[in-house]
Amino acid sequence: YRDGSFIQHQALAYTGGYGISFMDQMTRMMVLLRGTPYAFQKEEYGVLTYFLEHSFFPVIVKGHVMDMVCGREISRYFMKGNRAGKQLMDSMWRMHFCVDEACAAWLLDTVSRWLSGEAETDSFVYFGHMDRAVCHRETYAAGLAMYSSRIQNYEAINDENRRGWHTGSGMLYLYGPE
Repeated sequence: YRDGSFIQHQALAYTGGYGISFMDQMTRMMVLLRGTPYAFQKEEYGVLTYFLEHSFFPVIVKGHVMDMVCGREISRYFMKGNRAGKQLMDSMWRMHFCVDEACAAWLLDTVSRWLSGEAETDSFVYFGHMDRAVCHRETYAAGLAMYSSRIQNYEAINDENRRGWHTGSGMLYLYGPE
């Protein structure tokens, strides 16, 4: 969605799950097609950079993806926020080989800041379509997963996330300096 929301299965906020997978597959395709007549053009990779900037960047805290947009993946021991963040940085690294110089520099600078633990400061983003809000300040970041009739408050399938009842029912996620 234009507001940066990424929804999967019709009603689940899933930027940090299926959104990460989408970026992974798209950037692999970019590398595969590079140098061919089917290579991504600027307007096509511009859609991906928009997606990065408006969907992913707000939900990243020091290289970690906020849990409120990871769906049932929060219950997977091998797929915590730092792993999802690393996967996104891998996608950005691949993408930098296939875009113009300015975009490549922007991607690499962002990855470098995240790896150094640099925090985003003074921003607020409201994801209206997935009922999530994110606030970044110098010493903390906060995410609010709000309940609504449009978005499910959690997902539990395949014996995963069986106790995620309140993760999307007005839950406040607070990320401090450590």
